Amino acid sequence: IIVDWMLGYKGIPGNKRADMEAKKAAKGRETELRGLPFLEKLLKTSKAVVLAMHKRTWRKEAEERLRSSPCYERLSMVDPKAPNMRDIMWTLAAIPRRQASLLTQLRTRHCLLNQYLHQSKKANSPTCKACNRAEKTVEHYLLHCTTYQRQWQELSGSADDRGLATLANSYWADAMLCTYNLASRGWCGVKGLAKGS
Repeated sequence: IIVDWMLGYKGIPGNKRADMEAKKAAKGRETELRGLPFLEKLLKTSKAVVLAMHKRTWRKEAEERLRSSPCYERLSMVDPKAPNMRDIMWTLAAIPRRQASLLTQLRTRHCLLNQYLHQSKKANSPTCKACNRAEKTVEHYLLHCTTYQRQWQELSGSADDRGLATLANSYWADAMLCTYNLASRGWCGVKGLAKGS
């Protein structure tokens, strides 16, 4: 087998001129676009491009709605990256459902603690029955309740390093929070009843 290289335009009339015209057109200065048949019809839009465009629009609208909602201030205290929910969604997807449920309850403050139960008249008082010093909110339960400080120190080694934003957003904290919840008998989501509230 013999392979020879031959110039494409050699011996073909007009090919050299066509090559020169193509180079001029590529520069974009010489060719007039009006009247070219392929430009008379609109190009089809890719489905992927349309979907990506709509996803960006939907994401922006959702972020704007969240920023203007009354719960945004509370959420941003717990999650400094709000309204970007990507990190917490990955965290929730990576942990067992029960832990994800607990973490969501902590973040939304919709958990079976006295302050929340008192709002719906399921508890007589919002006060923490463990220490009787303040309302039993998520912040109080996790950060300030002196009764549960021993359990927290056993788990984390220090009661001073915790902050609600850190606890609610740290991948490492999810298992520790669940263990703390069980050790302190904080609450249990069984048929709407709180244990140890």
